[in-house]
Amino acid sequence: MVNVQTMRAFLRNHYKAGNDNTANALVDAGLDDYEIFQEFSNKDMHNLCAAVRKPGWQILVNNVNQPNPSVNVPPLCEMRLKLGAYAAKYYALVGRFINAQSMSWVYVEHLTKLRTLTDNHKDLDNTPELSKKVTISKVIFLMEEHLRGVLGVNKVPLSYLIRGNSEVPDLSLNPMRGGTTPEGPYGTAYNSFSGEMIACAPHGTPEYDEDNATLMNILTELVSGTHHEASRKPYKRARDGRGKFLALSQHNLGNNRFAVIAEKAEGVLNRIYWTGKSARYTLKIHLAKHREAFNDLMQVSQNIAYVVPNPQMRVRAFLTRLRYTDMNIVSARNIIQSEPRYLNDFEEMAEYILRVCSEKGHLNTREMNRSALNSEPVDQKLD
Repeated sequence: MVNVQTMRAFLRNHYKAGNDNTANALVDAGLDDYEIFQEFSNKDMHNLCAAVRKPGWQILVNNVNQPNPSVNVPPLCEMRLKLGAYAAKYYALVGRFINAQSMSWVYVEHLTKLRTLTDNHKDLDNTPELSKKVTISKVIFLMEEHLRGVLGVNKVPLSYLIRGNSEVPDLSLNPMRGGTTPEGPYGTAYNSFSGEMIACAPHGTPEYDEDNATLMNILTELVSGTHHEASRKPYKRARDGRGKFLALSQHNLGNNRFAVIAEKAEGVLNRIYWTGKSARYTLKIHLAKHREAFNDLMQVSQNIAYVVPNPQMRVRAFLTRLRYTDMNIVSARNIIQSEPRYLNDFEEMAEYILRVCSEKGHLNTREMNRSALNSEPVDQKLD
């Protein structure tokens, strides 16, 4: 249990509770610990603030019962408390600690982006279809991408159901990004909230069971009327969409699926350059592609024998294809190559090179209208 004085100061400093009266009233109403936030829905938090503003009980003043005086809860405070509850649920979903650091406003405010995206999300309805031209092997790859655009019970992309490893990654390998980074408080191993949810959302929960049944329905529709339909029977009664998908994948692709993923990811790391001359292909996008490629290689290594590049190899691969010739960037590259903390940590290097580009005005220039993506296309033919 958090000390009352500590919680009171926390609510004032991070959630704009205003003064000790408001902070005390919120603590008395139930917000007496960081983890308690995850138990509140948006409506629950609104009701809590309403009860504090207009409490319905009486108090004894000079031996006389009088209406309990209301306490002001500023609208900004209520807004932040609602987002705090949303953030706590996200942390619980991905297995992150709910504590003073993760619940501080500098982290929580980034969850506005995720909440907006999920509130406005519309599931993809163009489910891949089997045909003479689109084989089952091709459909399996298309289905993986399709499931990224379909959200489950907890608003997690359904592709979390079919990840290679059903276990949740070790949190020590996925520390939370700094609160001052513009991307948000998801782990350094991922380049988006969705990526972290796909990798970290737990299996074996009631929500997972419902999502798994939804996937089974999608696959049933997919193979209906084809010779692949018979293969779904062992999984139909258990509504095991994950089992069905993995069986289809193994039967039709074997380990080839992961070999193709590795080839595509290696193509990103080894054949795509950044020259800083395209307004569409920014340095931030280039870094994101490197992160995605590395995440794909991590998935490959969990399923077939594959050696993932170590941190220094990742950094050197990035620097080798950094073809921006401005002397400030060339100088920054030389510093990275000589500084162990950058050379051995991709995220440290990424933060540094982005900062240099931003300070020198190299992220938004007229010159960037020219093409900057200088690479051979990766062969993505599957059949």
